[in-house]
Amino acid sequence: MIKSTILPGTTKALQKENPRITILNSPEFLSEVQAARDAAYPFSNIVGVPVKDGEHTKAARDVQAILSKAPFALVCDSTEAEIIKYTHNMSGYVQIVFFNMMYDISKKLKCDWSQIEKAIQADPMVCNRYAKPIHKSGRGAGGNCFIKDFAAFTDFYASKVKVDVRGIKTLRTIEEKNKEILLASKKDLHLLEGVYGKKKR
Repeated sequence: MIKSTILPGTTKALQKENPRITILNSPEFLSEVQAARDAAYPFSNIVGVPVKDGEHTKAARDVQAILSKAPFALVCDSTEAEIIKYTHNMSGYVQIVFFNMMYDISKKLKCDWSQIEKAIQADPMVCNRYAKPIHKSGRGAGGNCFIKDFAAFTDFYASKVKVDVRGIKTLRTIEEKNKEILLASKKDLHLLEGVYGKKKR
């Protein structure tokens, strides 16, 4: 069972290469700070199957039975499971960049961000998990997942949807903006370098 964030289609490719074993994809939705708690109390249990047959269906049911109970559970195609995980991570990344930009404009206009943040936290229509622009060691979408996952997905999207020039440009622009924020606050520079290298950083 693969728990890591992997590009869409990887589980099916691995299953094809290894027909004698049953491979499933069950992405984790964990934060670094409270990984153990997130694993014990998941909001979602996704199990993706690369092949729709009795063996994989039974294996998926068995996995769902041993996972910590969650309000939402789904058995789906493994590529769908991979996209669900990337959607989760990419959404967080984009939100962080956006909230950082709102923070910058509030500072430029000499506003008190804490007042704005209170209103955002009270707004049920705004996903506010990432409404704190200053987080851990600085600003921007950092950590061991966001930087590498967004870079990998952006390249993947560009290779699969080549005709969407504007979409690819949008992803690249968000990526560059985040790099700018991370560099300015000197947050996770070693991770940034690990993904992009010194010159490309």
